[in-house]
Amino acid sequence: MKYLCLVYHDEQMAADLPGCMHHGLQWLEPATEVRVWNGTLTIDDVPADAQGEQLSGFVIIEARDLNDAIRVAARLPAAAHGRIELRSFAMMHGG
Repeated sequence: MKYLCLVYHDEQMAADLPGCMHHGLQWLEPATEVRVWNGTLTIDDVPADAQGEQLSGFVIIEARDLNDAIRVAARLPAAAHGRIELRSFAMMHGG
């Protein structure tokens, strides 16, 4: 089973940790939010939080189950300096 590890750090802490993630995100840049409500496309900038914890990167891992995913995530360098949120991949069916 695949799991997405969303990595969160305090900006100052992450600046001192080069190379702790496989995929890093830009700090203090607004994200772009895309929504379609009732057929209407809405695009908004989501400002980065200059204070506190931010989503700073992600890692995709393979694990047997949630317990195995927890063990794998705990060994990631980012786990010692921030927090990791685990999400399992859902099976998507085309239609």
